[in-house]
Amino acid sequence: MAEAFAEAATAFKDVAFAGVDCTKESSICSRYKVNGYPTVFIFKAGSKDPITEYKGSRSVDDFCDFVENHTEFHAKRPKKILPELNPVTFDDFVNNRKCTFVTFFAPWCGHCKRFLPEAKKAAEAFNLHEPNASVAVMNCDMYRSYCQRFEIRGFPTIKLFKDGNPIPYSSERTAESVANFINSNCGTFRAADGSVTEQAGIIPQASALAQGFVAAEAAAREDTLAKVKQINGADFYVQAMERIIKNGAPKVRADLEVMKKLLAQKSASPNTLDELKKRINVLEAFKL
Repeated sequence: MAEAFAEAATAFKDVAFAGVDCTKESSICSRYKVNGYPTVFIFKAGSKDPITEYKGSRSVDDFCDFVENHTEFHAKRPKKILPELNPVTFDDFVNNRKCTFVTFFAPWCGHCKRFLPEAKKAAEAFNLHEPNASVAVMNCDMYRSYCQRFEIRGFPTIKLFKDGNPIPYSSERTAESVANFINSNCGTFRAADGSVTEQAGIIPQASALAQGFVAAEAAAREDTLAKVKQINGADFYVQAMERIIKNGAPKVRADLEVMKKLLAQKSASPNTLDELKKRINVLEAFKL
């Protein structure tokens, strides 16, 4: 704990982190009824009465969260991948997104400890790539009265807030299941590893027309192309059909293999990789 405590201290300019050796300062420790170690309190400047006792995990982020939740000070640290909401931030966070997947937890809960790493994986996938779908948590041990608003009767309780309305989550507690649940409810196509899924970019109506395009005669191709041009959002299907007509299916098939190699290298930006995967998905619909 000492290393995490010391590192958290460097994140604040106006908050002092200190320690008391109870073997040498027994009177101080008796005053605050310290019965176990470590015991951590937070004090307001000039007061000898603690605001509250720290009950969270012993990590840098948890110490920083604790200070931020009980003072007006903010830590200088990278943006958290898995945001921890509080009564002040909850409504704004949820209402500013189409979908927010929230785990209501307690630090002492064993099931929570097992699930939170999975929630963090899902957060890495969605919070870094999806503007309208996020993953967050709320500590109901710290905010018990506020959590009663959501009828929390056990931990973890997990809900997806879609347009502000809660949808209970009861599927498997894995990042993959979380991603599938968000995708099915929010219209996203994000896998648990952060990549887009095989369905990203796919328009079922256009894909149905694309399946027989390569083997079709010239007149039938032109007829199919005209139909696809009428489908909203099917621009890349149109581009693919025009390339097949102009360059032939073998050339487009070779281009597809090059695109797959580029995707596997993962050397481009996340947005570029997403767009590349969508184009691959569309080309796969042509059964080249």
